[in-house]
Amino acid sequence: MEDLAVYGYMTNTKIKFITVLNMPDVTIKDLDMKNVFRRIHAAYMNHACNPFYEIDSQKMIKSKRFEEEIDAIGRSRALEGGNRNSIVQGP
Repeated sequence: MEDLAVYGYMTNTKIKFITVLNMPDVTIKDLDMKNVFRRIHAAYMNHACNPFYEIDSQKMIKSKRFEEEIDAIGRSRALEGGNRNSIVQGP
C-alpha cells in the first residue's frame, strides 16, 4: 500500500477524476499532476462533446478512442513533467 499514490481533481462543473499510481521510489510534484489532470479533463471533454454520447454518471465510459487517449497520457512523460528534474527521489 505504501507504493501507491492517490490524486484527485474536481472541475468547475463538479466532475471528479481520481488517479492511483504505483510509485515505489519517486514523488510527482503537484504541478505535474495538475497538468496530467488537465489532459485527462480535455480528453473527457472531447468525448463528452460527442453529440451521440449520453452522459450518465452511473456508467463507465466505453469508448476505444477515450481509452487510447488516457493510455497515451499514462505512457507519456507527462507524469515526469517532461524532464527528470520534476521527479523527487524518495528515501
